[in-house]
Amino acid sequence: MMRGTGVGSALMVAALVASCAATNRYVLDKCAVETTVEVPHDGDTVPTTLCSYSEEGDLAIGIRQMTARDYADARKSFESAVARTDGNSRRNAYHALGVACEMLGALADAESAYKQANLLDDKAKYERDILRVQKKLGKSK
Repeated sequence: MMRGTGVGSALMVAALVASCAATNRYVLDKCAVETTVEVPHDGDTVPTTLCSYSEEGDLAIGIRQMTARDYADARKSFESAVARTDGNSRRNAYHALGVACEMLGALADAESAYKQANLLDDKAKYERDILRVQKKLGKSK
């Protein structure tokens, strides 16, 4: 029988915690609802993937509306999701809001939403979206 003290027990606990964290990370990183939107740019399209980690809520509803090309209602859903969520879900909601606004031609609103998503992301991965909209607005070449 194992005792609850010593280096061996500490290593077993550390391994168990690491295993649980890895499992939870996989589950949290998997999109429950996603779609790829072909955003027009320079006579071509840029595929942009939208993701919700939950099957429910305004973000998931908005992504389904984007799949149906109902950009106006998707925008409303994403605006609601931004107000009601935090963390990665809020970042994803801002990004999705930017895509919906861009598809509707509301480029200044798209730029603002992309910038908010970028502020919430540690890798600044939405910079390309910001630059694409700025080019459409005539702010960059």
